[in-house]
Amino acid sequence: MHRVTFLLSAVAAVPFVVSLPAAERPRTESIKQSSAAPLIRVSPETTHLVAPVDAEGYVDFLAALNAHYGKGVSPSENAAIPLLEALGDADHPSNTMNMVRQSLGMSPLGDTSRALVSAAKYARTAGVSEEDFQKQLNVALDRPWTKDEFPQLADLLVRNTDALAQVHQAVQRPKYFRPFTKAKPNLSMASVLLPDIQMHREVARMLKSRAMLNIAGGQAEAARQDLYDMHRLARCTAQGMSIIEGLVGIAIESMACYGDNVWANQSGATAAQLAAYRQQLAALPPASNLVDRVDVTERLFLLEVLQMTARGTLSPEESNALIGEPNDSQAQSMVKPAQLVAALSLVSIDWNAAMVESNRFYDDIVVAGRVTDRAERLALYEAWETRLKQEKVRIAGNGGVEGATVAALRFAFGSSKSRAKDVSGVLCTLLLPAVKQATSAEESGRQRLQMAQVALALAEYRAKEGQYPAQLSNLVPQFLAAIPEDVFAGQPLRYDSEGAAYRLYSVGRNGRDDGGITGSPQGADDIVFSDPATP
Repeated sequence: MHRVTFLLSAVAAVPFVVSLPAAERPRTESIKQSSAAPLIRVSPETTHLVAPVDAEGYVDFLAALNAHYGKGVSPSENAAIPLLEALGDADHPSNTMNMVRQSLGMSPLGDTSRALVSAAKYARTAGVSEEDFQKQLNVALDRPWTKDEFPQLADLLVRNTDALAQVHQAVQRPKYFRPFTKAKPNLSMASVLLPDIQMHREVARMLKSRAMLNIAGGQAEAARQDLYDMHRLARCTAQGMSIIEGLVGIAIESMACYGDNVWANQSGATAAQLAAYRQQLAALPPASNLVDRVDVTERLFLLEVLQMTARGTLSPEESNALIGEPNDSQAQSMVKPAQLVAALSLVSIDWNAAMVESNRFYDDIVVAGRVTDRAERLALYEAWETRLKQEKVRIAGNGGVEGATVAALRFAFGSSKSRAKDVSGVLCTLLLPAVKQATSAEESGRQRLQMAQVALALAEYRAKEGQYPAQLSNLVPQFLAAIPEDVFAGQPLRYDSEGAAYRLYSVGRNGRDDGGITGSPQGADDIVFSDPATP
């Protein structure tokens, strides 16, 4: 049964709601604000942030979020501005990108002939099968290739020379701020479109495929620059305000790390070049912390939805999008999510209590996420997820029509505070991000970056000694100050070598040694760096 079936049933159980003819059912866009005091009290316990406040006394969460992340970022040091120029319309209608550009003081889109051409757009305009072209690109991301092998991909990279040059200039900037914008005031921040952020992945794929082309052509320095630009792009993207941007940044850096592995083994770089690149990677600025995004951005997403629901300003379309259509046929026949949101205005709900309860959910997950000991953090995550599951059962009942009916009656005849707790619980289960999985991805990203540096040190050792070391400890202290630990095992990284080849791996998120295998049907997820490189 759908997660909000209990609320849909609850609304149906209130006679004065369901007895209204369809034409007379309240709609959120028709609800007018009165001159009374705001329904929600502005305070750290409720709204979390207390400014800025609009004319009716409610926190402007969009302005608050942009002010929080944009503080101290001048246009001249903001990498987002030249990145937006490089991406043009990001394969989306120009008005979407123009809103973002306007908020940064940029002029509207004009000539985009020098902007990035995506692989999909190239395939369409060149009359090439998009599926076949993507397959070529996927191969070119994993190993060195030549123009004769993939001539159309080589042509695409030439077409994107100017755009990639602008990306190179952009990622040298020290800061990154990409504001959120809304197409309509009755949309929440949870509906904000980020087409340019998804295009950052496309940029990374172009840079990596060009690096592989340059490795095949003996251009070690050019290949290194593209890979390093990927690392810098990843750090910029991860400074974005949302978890989505953080995860895109992690994905880009992981791509770069595996590219570093190929470069270390096959570029013909000298020992000095290998050492210099390893030191560059070690000096990268710290990556942004996803838990910080949960504490601020994701929290404000939910608080804004609560506030808009209380005020009756959330559009019916977004009510359906955020809550989703129930998958139970009986619930579908009762009421739609948009009608639910409107109907909530007719029952007594303590919206301040709902805000306080929602903040408690976020406080707990943020506390867990900031615990440095991994085992302790995972235990707290498990306890928190158990609590969340129990909350779902408490709200929606034990399942089935009978359970939903009991939950509906409790909601219909409960107090305003008990209803507030139910509404908060539903929205938290819907909008709380998968923090455990996100922070696990973050750990994997950090592990890969450390292992990329070990791979470079191994290649440097081979350049000087003629073969790989028998054990990792031979790299210390000349090539590395210390060997990084496998964060997922609390033990040294696994390593074996016979001199001409090696395999270095972490046991990965499942915490199980799968023998240096990843991606198998059995769920093996070891993080592997090797020579020869494993795709």
